Amino acid sequence: MANVDFIESYFKAEKLESFVFFAVGVMTLITILLLLWKSSNGFFKGLAIPICLIAIVQIVVGSTVFLRSDSQIERYSKLYIDSTSQFKKEELDRMIPVMKNFKIYKSIEVAFIVIGTGIIVFVPGLNFISGIGIGMLCEGTFMIVADVFAEERGELYLGNIQKL
Repeated sequence: MANVDFIESYFKAEKLESFVFFAVGVMTLITILLLLWKSSNGFFKGLAIPICLIAIVQIVVGSTVFLRSDSQIERYSKLYIDSTSQFKKEELDRMIPVMKNFKIYKSIEVAFIVIGTGIIVFVPGLNFISGIGIGMLCEGTFMIVADVFAEERGELYLGNIQKL
């Protein structure tokens, strides 16, 4: 029987990170909505814009990856056992674009960090605009850290596929 450990390991780690991603998105969204409900401060209104937008992305992406991971483990493990060459072709076709997309994601996240930092530096006080800057910096930082881990995991998985 073929060893499918690398497939299970990859998708289980994806599932775990996606759960964290989802949970952070939910907690962040609830927290910012409570802050908005309790305060009419412009700073919190500004903070809410990037925080809510990215939290929604985290919830959607996190739940999607979480819910499909088990079926992917089952499907790709069976495919690997039945036809390693077909598994390799399908997973290379899927993973190469996934890995290329990390460059795009990280560019956007770096832009969030740079713009957010610029706003914080050049807009004094805790106002609507500085709230946007702090929100961008926080979300950009969280997202880039998560994507660095996901990219590293993807590179290892892709390397295992390419060795087949």
